[in-house]
Amino acid sequence: MKTRVLYVYADVWKESCTVIVSPTINAGLSKLDEILEVEPRKSKYWEDHGDDNFPTALSIIVTQDDEPKRVMILTAEWDEKLKSRCVNIGSISHECTHIAMWMLDSRGEDVSGEDHESLAYLQEYLISTIIKKIEKERGMCVSF
Repeated sequence: MKTRVLYVYADVWKESCTVIVSPTINAGLSKLDEILEVEPRKSKYWEDHGDDNFPTALSIIVTQDDEPKRVMILTAEWDEKLKSRCVNIGSISHECTHIAMWMLDSRGEDVSGEDHESLAYLQEYLISTIIKKIEKERGMCVSF
C-alpha cells in the first residue's frame, strides 16, 4: 500500500489538518519526515512514536517555521471480509477529537464548560471530510 497524504481545511474555523494514511505508524512517520524535509528517522517524533508503539493511529502537533501544524497518522489495515485496506472509524473519531480540541484551543475557545457545540460541529466536519477523502482513494475504505 502506498502512503497517502490528505489535506483537510475547516473553512468556518480557518484551520487545517494533514492526514497521513499508511500501512504502519512508521511508514506514516517516514512520510511526515518527507513533508518536513528532514533526514529520515531524524525528526523528534520518531523518539516518542517510532517502532509502531501506537499501532493504529496517532495525532501530533508539528511546529515548522514557528507555525503549529496538526498531523494525524492513520493506519489502513487489510480487512479480509471487505477485501480492502480499511481505516477504522473508531481511530478516525478518536484522533479527530484531539485535532478538534487543538484547533479550538488555538482559537481561544473553551470547550471544557457546558457548551460543546463548537467541538461537536468541528469534529463532525473533520470525521465526515476525512471519511469522504479516504473513500475517494482507490482501494481504501472505512470499517467499523
